[in-house]
Amino acid sequence: MLRGERGFFWFVVICLVFAMVAWTALRPAYPSLPTNEYLKAEETGYSPSSPRCLPSRLKNLSDTEAADERYRCEVQSQTQSIESADLVQQARSADAANASVQLTYRQLLVEIAAGICGLLTLLAAAYAAWYARRAAEANHVANNIARDGNRAWLSLEAGESGVLWIRPNELEFTTPIELTNFGNSPALDVWGGGFIGFARPTDEEILRRIAESESGDDVGRTIIFPSKAEGTQLAVIFNQTRPESAEVYVTVFCRYRVIGDATWHSTAFTYTTIADDAATRLYGVENGKLKLVIGADQHHRVALRLSRGQGGLPIAT
Repeated sequence: MLRGERGFFWFVVICLVFAMVAWTALRPAYPSLPTNEYLKAEETGYSPSSPRCLPSRLKNLSDTEAADERYRCEVQSQTQSIESADLVQQARSADAANASVQLTYRQLLVEIAAGICGLLTLLAAAYAAWYARRAAEANHVANNIARDGNRAWLSLEAGESGVLWIRPNELEFTTPIELTNFGNSPALDVWGGGFIGFARPTDEEILRRIAESESGDDVGRTIIFPSKAEGTQLAVIFNQTRPESAEVYVTVFCRYRVIGDATWHSTAFTYTTIADDAATRLYGVENGKLKLVIGADQHHRVALRLSRGQGGLPIAT
């Protein structure tokens, strides 16, 4: 059973259990209804079938007593007839009340069942919406994977060494770089850049510096096709305040676009530098740091070897 099928199975089980528990908890007990045994006529001594009203008894009485007894029997007969009709109406009303209670009870059960079904329908709709969202997210991830698998990816490799020109107002570092497209589509508007620092920059700082360089360098340079390499000479200039001596870090990067995407993508790497000639190591390095301050009319050329250092990883977007 697949993961999605297991989720649907347990959803159905939970809904059924919820429905049973809700039905048990909400279903009321059937009301206790009274019977019609209390609807009985009151027994009296005078009634049409009473011995007091029999003709055999009345003929043995005097005329006056017989007339009185007949009168009493007639009155009681009329009273019993009226009471009997009233009892019939009471019995009918009681039967109608019982039927109404039964109908109301059944309607209540139907309403409870409808409420439970409505809540289950709401839960099913919520689960369907959640499942549709998960499916959309999975489809989005699959599309991104397919797009990333078909897009261009550039790798950046600087030369093993470069030249640092130390001038009174600026530093300029030049080195060859090679860009290789190991993706499955051409890289468009490719251009390279870099910056010099005196401490290893963080990934956030590198991405910020690359983004800031867009305004000045947002110009298409070249197209690099899959499995092709492009070499160029990169010059990085630093014209800000610099310390007298420091460790020099050079970050080189390239920016490019891919087919179907207008945003910029980038690849960057930071190199540490090491003095590559004996004279510089002897006279131009102080406590492991490169001397960067010279006279107003001086120009120094320093050969530097590039090293990725320990733990250095490229940044690729």
